[in-house]
Amino acid sequence: MQLDREILEAFSEEGTKAFSKIQKNDRTLYGKKNGAKDLLAYARYIDPQFDTPKHIKLIAETLTKVEQGKIKRLIINMPPQHGKTQLTSKIFPTWCLGRNPTLRFTLASYSEALAKEATLWQRNTVMTAEYKNVFNRVQLMRDSSEADNWKVALGGSVRATGVAGPAVGMPSDYFIIDDP
Repeated sequence: MQLDREILEAFSEEGTKAFSKIQKNDRTLYGKKNGAKDLLAYARYIDPQFDTPKHIKLIAETLTKVEQGKIKRLIINMPPQHGKTQLTSKIFPTWCLGRNPTLRFTLASYSEALAKEATLWQRNTVMTAEYKNVFNRVQLMRDSSEADNWKVALGGSVRATGVAGPAVGMPSDYFIIDDP
């Protein structure tokens, strides 16, 4: 409840148009150097369009606590088109996999197509030179051409499903539900 209030206050105080003043070159250098330990540095580096108004910074701090095991369950309620999917469903899983390539993720959404779109973005990101600049030990498995079910060499995996699709038999360390 306290976290919801903090997010709402940050959101209304700063608004959605107050963006980061960090320059692109600064983001690149800082992201390469600090992306492995700082979710926001990674997000700014891996997605050049990523902006960090106050509410996104607060979500990133909270997601970092999730990755550290300090928070076991998290619900984020925000209006559409304010950055939660980009950070929570796309960027966060790739950052976690870079930090621990044995993690298993399941991403569910109201439609399998929406979940597949996010996991496709994740898979394509893991294949980029930028990702390898930050997390060079993560290698996509050769047989991971599917957008909705792919694996990395050290055992980590990502799967997409719709709310009507199967989640049984899909062991996960993180189960993300985006727009149920």
